[in-house]
Amino acid sequence: MAFNFGAFVGGLSQGVVRGIEDEEQRQHEFEKMAKTEAMRQAAAIRGRRAAKQEATEAAIGALKFLGYNDQAAAAIARQGEVAVEMAVNAGQKAMEKGKDINTMISLPNIGEDIEASSGELNDAIEGPKKPRIGIFDAEAYKGLYAEPDDIANSYGERLAQITQKQASMDRESDEFAKLEREKTLVLEDVRKYHAAQRENKDPDDPKPSVFNLGTIEATVGGVRAGALSEFKFELTDIDRGIAKRVDGDEGRYGVAMLRVAEELDATYGSLDDKIMNDRITFQRNEAVKNLTEYGRATAADTDSTYRKMFTTGQEALQAVQSKQVRIGDVIIWNDNGVQKIAVYTGFNDPETGVPLVMAN
Repeated sequence: MAFNFGAFVGGLSQGVVRGIEDEEQRQHEFEKMAKTEAMRQAAAIRGRRAAKQEATEAAIGALKFLGYNDQAAAAIARQGEVAVEMAVNAGQKAMEKGKDINTMISLPNIGEDIEASSGELNDAIEGPKKPRIGIFDAEAYKGLYAEPDDIANSYGERLAQITQKQASMDRESDEFAKLEREKTLVLEDVRKYHAAQRENKDPDDPKPSVFNLGTIEATVGGVRAGALSEFKFELTDIDRGIAKRVDGDEGRYGVAMLRVAEELDATYGSLDDKIMNDRITFQRNEAVKNLTEYGRATAADTDSTYRKMFTTGQEALQAVQSKQVRIGDVIIWNDNGVQKIAVYTGFNDPETGVPLVMAN
């Protein structure tokens, strides 16, 4: 039987065609499946986006209900579920304590990352430790000063809290420096707040303040504790008062109290805050009065090791400049037949420019 070459070629061609058609069908099916999968994935993505958007809107709504403003609520919601949960807890606590949560999260080192700054935020809401001592009678305070509003009070509480934390720290430590930078930023915010408040008030109205009866004494107490620690006085953890006084060390204690006034003035004097200014004046006057009494008593005590006699004022000045006297020493010299008495403080008085408090 003869070989039919034409039939062979025809059959081969049909086989090739069927193979091509089958491959095209398979490719079509693959493309159809891929398209279906892409549509499924796109739908899933849209679903996740919708769910995320819904969750974000719910989080923003919850935060706004707790007092967060629109900008703060949106910023926190973008930080994720953990940040929202922390912010909700903080908002509830702030609401219970009558605090302005927006001011709290706008404080330096707090609002940008809720998770990282949750400790500082909770501290700010809790406020400073209540002082056990103070110069202001509650009724007298109410008659002299207006209570700060929630925003101002938040600033005052944070300043008091920072000062209390610094009291137990080494002044050369990184932690102390970090808090000092934060304090500087808060003070800048306070100045802006004061400026805005003055624009909207009558010139005869009381000057704005960020301190109340509690925060003013907490702030002063923190500075006092730091000064006493610097002068090596032992402190209690309860009231930051002196637990042990070395006999005859009243001079150094008086100098430490004067240092408190000078530090308060250097930090807060430029705020022109009435209650703080009055507190600084009281602190300085009390310290000078006590040092004056101490200087006179020591000058009359010929056995005191703190009593330093000099022939002239120039001789006394040279002793001071050459560090031949200690902090708390009482320097006595003759000035044209008149005895002069002064207590050496170790730091220059802002008004006189010399490190002495005159006792007569």
